Amino acid sequence: MNNIENVLEERGTNYGEFLHHAELSQYLKTVFTAHIKTYGQFEKFTPDMKEAIGMIFHKIARIANGDPTHIDGWVDIGGYSQLVAKRLTDKTKGV
Repeated sequence: MNNIENVLEERGTNYGEFLHHAELSQYLKTVFTAHIKTYGQFEKFTPDMKEAIGMIFHKIARIANGDPTHIDGWVDIGGYSQLVAKRLTDKTKGV
């Protein structure tokens, strides 16, 4: 096996079938976007917020589709949340 095949095999073990992950991830993003557009919150979301939410849904889909005891997704979710929280905190402090 070449290097990319090894990586894909490892990802499959940790995160499950990519197609199933993609379906759930896209569904979560679609429902979320429709909701915030319907209830007038869309314009409050900055690009970093939208991207963080998208990546969090990506990680949730991986956790749901693969091995929920694989720690990386859980850590990553916290990281994406922290990036936005830090910016908002710095903004309120005038940094």
